[in-house]
Amino acid sequence: VTGIGKNNQVLLKYNDHWRLHRKLTVSVSPPSVEEIVVDITLQHGAVGSQAVRQYRGFQNDEISLLISDLATSSEDFSLSIERFSCSIVSILGWGRRIAKKNDYIVGLALQMMETVTYMQVPGAYWMEAIPELQYLPPWIYPLPTTLRNMGAALRRYWFALTEEGASASEPNFAKSLIQSQNELSVVKDDISEMTANLIGGGVDTTTGTTLSAILGLVTHPEVQKKAHDEIDSVVGRDRVPTWEDLEKMPYCAAILKETLRWRSVTILGGLPHAPIQDIAIHGNLWAIHRNPRYFPEPDRFNPDRYMNKESLNYPNIKGHNAFGWGRRTCSGQPLAEQGISMVIVKLMWAFNIKPGLDEHVSTAKFARFL
Repeated sequence: VTGIGKNNQVLLKYNDHWRLHRKLTVSVSPPSVEEIVVDITLQHGAVGSQAVRQYRGFQNDEISLLISDLATSSEDFSLSIERFSCSIVSILGWGRRIAKKNDYIVGLALQMMETVTYMQVPGAYWMEAIPELQYLPPWIYPLPTTLRNMGAALRRYWFALTEEGASASEPNFAKSLIQSQNELSVVKDDISEMTANLIGGGVDTTTGTTLSAILGLVTHPEVQKKAHDEIDSVVGRDRVPTWEDLEKMPYCAAILKETLRWRSVTILGGLPHAPIQDIAIHGNLWAIHRNPRYFPEPDRFNPDRYMNKESLNYPNIKGHNAFGWGRRTCSGQPLAEQGISMVIVKLMWAFNIKPGLDEHVSTAKFARFL
């Protein structure tokens, strides 16, 4: 109805149009157009664990700012994490970092993700069951027209932001997209939707995973204790953790895996798709990650289950499917895992996170650890 089904990689059929989108976005900050046209299997190497190391510099800067925000003002810690997530995406996408929690892009990202949340509920709208309703005039059924108008306005906004980012001095995703517009016959709506997907795929997911990790650490203090002990043994308290330190902290790495399993951000494994054949399969990720056959005591936040690979009875090497399956698995997985793993380690290095209460709700309290 909104047009995104024709131009958005998430909802496109598996065809040449989808493959072009995947080639353009698979490396997050793509290489030259000449490199883009190589085989898709080669492009997947661009977001491997080695390739995303080039982003560690600004990821580390943004994580340090996040830790500083939490140390000085933790009352709105959720918004601090939102700013961090959005800034990472903005630097990659448009060469523009976000320094303020009330930045307009942060606000727009939050509004957009609230809309996407409704889209993840199959059967939420009558149009899904009766597609003909989308052709009714707005005075009878206003929703289709409202969605079309909103989608068109957002596409204009994202394209303008991409044009702005293409003029930045730093290399970024926007420059590659504008270059591809003529060389690969990519239309404006394609560019707008790929830009929007940076926000959709990189902000809410990173924020949600970080908040879930904090929840698990607050409710399971024995996990914090083990993490603190591991960090002390590797880093001590006289310096800040480095990327090289992460390789020596298997328990902290297990905390990230357990977070992704325990509170998967996309509980149904992604957005519902319309079947093109008379069969439909939708992965209930929440139930899969809580199958006691694979994860005994599934509701318990227990990183130890990932410490012994022989005892983990899950049918893939990662031990979870938080980033999806098959051809449509999240192309930004290595980048996300790299960033969140350092967030967890620096949180544990800097703080002892405790439950706290204010006059309204239960909240987390970031007590100075050093």
